[in-house]
Amino acid sequence: MSDPKFAVVDLEKPYKLGDTEHKSIKVRKPGAGELRGTNLNALLNSNVDQMLTLLPRLTMPPISEQELADPDIIDVADFTALVNEVVIFLTPASLRG
Repeated sequence: MSDPKFAVVDLEKPYKLGDTEHKSIKVRKPGAGELRGTNLNALLNSNVDQMLTLLPRLTMPPISEQELADPDIIDVADFTALVNEVVIFLTPASLRG
């Protein structure tokens, strides 16, 4: 059974950190403390700047804001998949349909 506090995003374009190639990224459901300094409405609207602030707090392996913003490291399709998982975590189950 999968853990509702985590999502795994299989990457279309694997990336390397050091000598390790990563084919997936685990995203953790944020807690209130990790949402500090962000705007919930902007996050729910997939605002890129807000997601670049939040995602480094939630990804395993940890990915910096600069790495997330670099299309040579994280492909835009993979970034979008990470963002979608965060939005799902932030959306109440009653609204997910």
